[in-house]
Amino acid sequence: MIYKDGTVTVVSGSSIVKGTGTKWNSNNPLVSPGMLMLIKNGNINYPYMILSVNSDTELTLADKPTFSATDTTYSINLTEPNNNSDAARALVAANTYILYFLQNMDTWMGENGVVELTLPSGKTVKLESIKALQELVEGKADSSAIDEIKETVKGKADAKDVVEISEKLDKKFDKTGGEINGNVQLNAGK
Repeated sequence: MIYKDGTVTVVSGSSIVKGTGTKWNSNNPLVSPGMLMLIKNGNINYPYMILSVNSDTELTLADKPTFSATDTTYSINLTEPNNNSDAARALVAANTYILYFLQNMDTWMGENGVVELTLPSGKTVKLESIKALQELVEGKADSSAIDEIKETVKGKADAKDVVEISEKLDKKFDKTGGEINGNVQLNAGK
């Protein structure tokens, strides 16, 4: 597998590689120290070992390039199939994605209002938090709303369906304690 998104700029005598349109650090746990990076200068790809991944747009090489190149192509060899380091990288990547998911769930469930989540692809999405959604529906389904639903359904369903829907709705609400206001009608059953 090869990673080659974006372009790189290198300066002769400096081990720092600057990337444009790259995501070497966040959301891409596969790029790591010890990997082989090919940097194109003219018609030749020069091999360098990655010493460290500093950010999404900066790497440090183990050796200093002897040439300068601006916005040139590159490639990073991510895997060598069927070896231990390949398996370890795959496990680390899977674990990292699980951590992203759990962190996003923690944010979504723990904060209030609109929360911004970053997906493993780097895309960000905005969602109403669980607390905000709970506040939106709180107090919306009271007994008058249920009676209104039953009346609406009566004209569109047969009597058997209305009874079944009423029974299911009645099971959803606690009937112990509390206060009854308004008219009360008790049916003896069938």
